[in-house]
Amino acid sequence: MEKDRGKFLTVMCAIGSIGAIQSLYGVIDPDIFTDVYNIIPIWFPVYVLGIAVADLSAIVGILMLKKWAVYLLFAQMGVGVLVEYLILKPVEIHLLVIISASVSAALWFWAIYRKWKYFE
Repeated sequence: MEKDRGKFLTVMCAIGSIGAIQSLYGVIDPDIFTDVYNIIPIWFPVYVLGIAVADLSAIVGILMLKKWAVYLLFAQMGVGVLVEYLILKPVEIHLLVIISASVSAALWFWAIYRKWKYFE
């Protein structure tokens, strides 16, 4: 059986990589997040770097159609939501953050679910 990643999953990976690379700016200048969060902890740049590396690793793995990458991506999303709400606590845009995280997870799930038979 020939493995076909499909256009939608490929586009999701491309957009995800751009977002992960763009988030690295938070390592250089964590103050850009002060509009969203009241207080930025001292460990925040290391956290952003770790999340970006996890995202990029998961995206490369998904491009190679590896199941571990899917598990890594969804684990990272779960950790991100927990850290955001239990530790960082967004200032005024709780609903927007919840909606965007939910839509992102749903799109990833749909893109991967359609091609799951090709993952090893």
